[in-house]
Amino acid sequence: MSTLFPLTRRTLPLLAAALIFSVAAPAAIAQPAPAPTWSQEDTVRIVNEVQKKLAGLPNYSVFDWITFGVQGRTIILKG
Repeated sequence: MSTLFPLTRRTLPLLAAALIFSVAAPAAIAQPAPAPTWSQEDTVRIVNEVQKKLAGLPNYSVFDWITFGVQGRTIILKG
């Protein structure tokens, strides 16, 4: 069996490390832009509105578990 680049016990870990670094490096270098946010007053108003809407759901009971959070200008519902 003839290959151009024979894999040995030394070269395989080096190739694996190079592959991992080449895939992970761009993600580590790239800094995400800060998400735009609302003012504190707008955030408080929106949180209050979401709480009222969730509490007013017709099928909502003590056995339901619904939470939400604000991330930038996105409201994330969980439950």
